[in-house]
Amino acid sequence: MSIEELQDRRVWLLTGALVLFGGYYAWSSWDRTPQIGTDERVFNTVDALFTAVTTKDPKRLEQCAGRLTEHRQAGRLPEGSAELLDSIVAEARSGEWKTAAERLYDVMLSQRREKS
Repeated sequence: MSIEELQDRRVWLLTGALVLFGGYYAWSSWDRTPQIGTDERVFNTVDALFTAVTTKDPKRLEQCAGRLTEHRQAGRLPEGSAELLDSIVAEARSGEWKTAAERLYDVMLSQRREKS
């Protein structure tokens, strides 16, 4: 094998590695769950929402939904996160408690508790 052939292979291998890395980076950036922010009141409400959903408690579900609306209006809950949590609340309201609990659990696991 000549030196030129070895260099061509290295270029192809390096190009392939860069394409794979770029694809992985784009995929991981695309699939990010919205962060609910750093406000302790919001975290407490989401925690209470999880309890309401896992215990299938409609009264507590509505209380949490109301508090989430207040947090959203006060600017404590980012819009993307508010929409995601609203969809989980709607799912629970429709009787899909287990699916709502699983989705909410995934959201909670993906949160980064960074202090501002």
